[in-house]
Amino acid sequence: MAGTERSRRRREVKLRKAWRKEAATAGPTSVNDVPDEVLELVLLRLGDSLALLRAAAACKRWRRLVADAGFLARFRSLHEPHVVGHYHVVDPTFAGALRGGNHVFVPERSPSPADALDRRRLSLDFLPEPDGDRAWWKLADTRGGLVLLYPKTWNASFPDMVVCEPLTRRHQGILRPQEMNSPYRICFGVFLIDGAAADETGGCISMSNFRVLSAVYEPETPYCGYWHGHGTPPRPRAYVFSSGVDGGWRESDSGSDVELPSLELINFVGRAGCSLYWGLDGKDAMLALHKTTAEFSLVTIPAIVGESYHPSTFRVIGGGDDGTMRVVRLIGDDLKIFTQLKGSGGEWVVEKLVRLPVATRGLPGHDVGLFHHYARIVTANERYILVTPRVATWLFSVEVETPVVEREHVRNKYAGAAYPYELPWPPVLQACIAGRRRSRR
Repeated sequence: MAGTERSRRRREVKLRKAWRKEAATAGPTSVNDVPDEVLELVLLRLGDSLALLRAAAACKRWRRLVADAGFLARFRSLHEPHVVGHYHVVDPTFAGALRGGNHVFVPERSPSPADALDRRRLSLDFLPEPDGDRAWWKLADTRGGLVLLYPKTWNASFPDMVVCEPLTRRHQGILRPQEMNSPYRICFGVFLIDGAAADETGGCISMSNFRVLSAVYEPETPYCGYWHGHGTPPRPRAYVFSSGVDGGWRESDSGSDVELPSLELINFVGRAGCSLYWGLDGKDAMLALHKTTAEFSLVTIPAIVGESYHPSTFRVIGGGDDGTMRVVRLIGDDLKIFTQLKGSGGEWVVEKLVRLPVATRGLPGHDVGLFHHYARIVTANERYILVTPRVATWLFSVEVETPVVEREHVRNKYAGAAYPYELPWPPVLQACIAGRRRSRR
């Protein structure tokens, strides 16, 4: 019995010596001993892009992993962009004009004071004054951390433009192409899209990697000839501006057989997925422009959904994770959101119904008489629909998903579209990406 106990103790002593020897050989362990592939999995599970930016500031190794284009692409596919606020456009039809432009930046409500962003840092007061009498900057679009504007003048058919990054106060002017110096070619929409090198940078748009998509109203014969009864009707054309030394304007290779009505009858009604949409009064279809292929097409909506394509009663918004198109309709005082069922047939059904005179009861300033002449849509997006009665400007918003009706949110103070603004990737990350790209060449 005593011999057995001594044998057990000897074995324990040997094991402890072996463990001590192994620990001394291996040395201390730390986060630096974690393999890159495991560390990437940890970083991919961070809450949002703001948390990832803070992680990238920890050390060079973490910054190198975060700056990798493949990692950025995976991260952006798993997480929504960190929107720090919105640039609200103020429509002078509903409110007085603002000094210096038609836009104002409104930060998002932040749960933490550390995440709050001073709106003065995203002011556009660093932009040069636009050329021309009575000209001011009009906001056209945002994408990522960039903003697209053009000078609003009384006689510009195809304007010069400017792209800027408010957080770094950088900007680049974009002159209209020479072939656009004609009163017959009229721009009816400009939009920011990802640059041609998006795959190399993990899908991050930047001042060195962006494109501008322009929709142009272009007659094939002199404009006045068609409207006097001869010649061919105007057709849409797409032009794309690419950043970089090899960039510039080019006409899209995709031609279009779509015939357009008078320019006054074309109204932008929204975006969903990869497409932009215009309502065409007098036609039984919408005009669609695909942002990737720059191709125009006509999209037909059943009469029960789209009896009229006027933006005051008809809007297109995205929906769900895949951006599926939904249609917002105001029929009298009933706000309806239509969606198309998946599967065979693609039947359109009412997803949400809000009876506005009833839903707005109890809101400050409510008067049933406001709805005697129905209501109109001011703007609509995936989050909310901004509405006002026709007889007076009494703005309220309808949440798309709930749908809750309210007047207290700051968005109800600005009668116009709201464009999201995301934090751009810091220059140190962009430099790291560029350095890795040069090292591979």
